[in-house]
Amino acid sequence: DGPQVPVMDGFEAIEALKADHKTREIPILAVTAQGMTRDRNRVRDLGAEDLITRPIDLKKLEKSFHQALENNQTPTNVS
Repeated sequence: DGPQVPVMDGFEAIEALKADHKTREIPILAVTAQGMTRDRNRVRDLGAEDLITRPIDLKKLEKSFHQALENNQTPTNVS
């Protein structure tokens, strides 16, 4: 086991971040030692961009970061 979030689990944390208007646009990459398909689907359903499994593959992590940032870009020039 590792450090645990004492107040809420990761799914609850994603829900709370996406429910708050101040944080809902922040891309979320969840990290876990257990990368089951149902967990990946659940974090995406909750609004996270991806679920990264440990041990972390740095190339996959970098790709996920880039995809999350590209998916969350908003136009800065509005005509």
